[in-house]
Amino acid sequence: MELSRKASAIVIGLAIALVILPSPAVAFGFWRGTGAGTGAGSTGTLQAPTDVQVPTSSAGTVNVSWTASSGPTTPTGYYVTRASGSIVSAACGSSPTAPITVATCVDAVASDGSYVYTVVAIYRSWTAASDASGTVIVAAASQLAFTTNPTDSVVNVAITPAIEVAVESASGSPVRASGIAITLAIGANPASGLLAGTTTASTDASGIATFAGVSIDVVASGYTLTATSPGVAGCISGAFAIRKPPLAAPPLGSAISYSVLGTAATNGGVTTIRGDLGTYPAATAAGFPPGTVRGVTHTGDAAAAAAEIDLSAAYSDALGRAADTEFAGDVNGVTFAPGVHHTDAALALSAGGVLTLDASGDPNAVFIFQVNGALNTAAGSSVSLVNGAQAANVFWQVNGAAGTGASSTFSGTILAAGAITLGAGSELVGRALSSGAVTLANNTIR
Repeated sequence: MELSRKASAIVIGLAIALVILPSPAVAFGFWRGTGAGTGAGSTGTLQAPTDVQVPTSSAGTVNVSWTASSGPTTPTGYYVTRASGSIVSAACGSSPTAPITVATCVDAVASDGSYVYTVVAIYRSWTAASDASGTVIVAAASQLAFTTNPTDSVVNVAITPAIEVAVESASGSPVRASGIAITLAIGANPASGLLAGTTTASTDASGIATFAGVSIDVVASGYTLTATSPGVAGCISGAFAIRKPPLAAPPLGSAISYSVLGTAATNGGVTTIRGDLGTYPAATAAGFPPGTVRGVTHTGDAAAAAAEIDLSAAYSDALGRAADTEFAGDVNGVTFAPGVHHTDAALALSAGGVLTLDASGDPNAVFIFQVNGALNTAAGSSVSLVNGAQAANVFWQVNGAAGTGASSTFSGTILAAGAITLGAGSELVGRALSSGAVTLANNTIR
């Protein structure tokens, strides 16, 4: 009985196994279908950075900034390029494999030129490039140059126009960078002068340092200035001179309107006086007419007395000036520059001789001659005024008598302590002002 039950169980198990195990001989059914369809999907978008900004000029380092990429996909970083024509270089130390993660950078540029920048956003294998920036002109500071050189000036007076020094690249292009400190000093120093004023200045946005108010305290010609700044080559200015202050004319006061003024006046012949005639204390002037006075005649009156007082003051003023040069003897063929010229002896100008006064182009130049003796010019001699010299700015302070030769031409205002005598037919372009008598003979005084 027991054996029969076990046999039955084995038979049932084998039957189930035969049903479960696959058999290549077993056939089964399947479905077959046909059709078509469309669909779309988005995995994300990498936006390009925008608004790439650079300065218009730079001295070698360029600040680059931009607006970061927007949208749901945040870049891993940015790769910055610098282009000059067809040459494109990596900038700001970035690269496709080493992007920077901020939206600004500083690019060091080694060569002068014009550049534009592009910023590329990177996310894994995706890239998105910005539009190019504006152009930046790079010129690295290499040297200095005087753009406004110092000019001839007066001792202890600010040199004008203000001196200007520019920063340049090696090729001479302007470096438009502010804040570069430049220092001035005296280069060639012919008289051990000292430079005063603000001698260190910084460049403005145009790359130019301006020095207003600098001066030198010693008169001399041939000065130069140097300009220096750390890390760049310095420069030397053109040569210039430091001069004495302009010489002022002796103040004539009320005597300025007189062509002839003396304690007395005598004329022989047809003399023409363009200005005023004055005598004091003499109450008359002999020889008028036939002499003519186109101005006003004052003889023995208060106006003439006041003019004599003012003449004395002008004489003292001229006498008291410090001399620039000393001379002696016959001045025929001599040329004098503006200034105060002194002689301890008489002044002589030989017959037919020419004395030249050269103003060097300055119509305001003043000449003062201090003659510690008599002044005598011979017949046919002349005083020649050249290069802007004016008779109104020439003064002859004579500690004695003064006389001009016949048919001579003399220029300037004679301030004489003694008598003045004008030779027959001589011309005076100026004034004959004397603390003594004045004698005329067929003269023209204008």
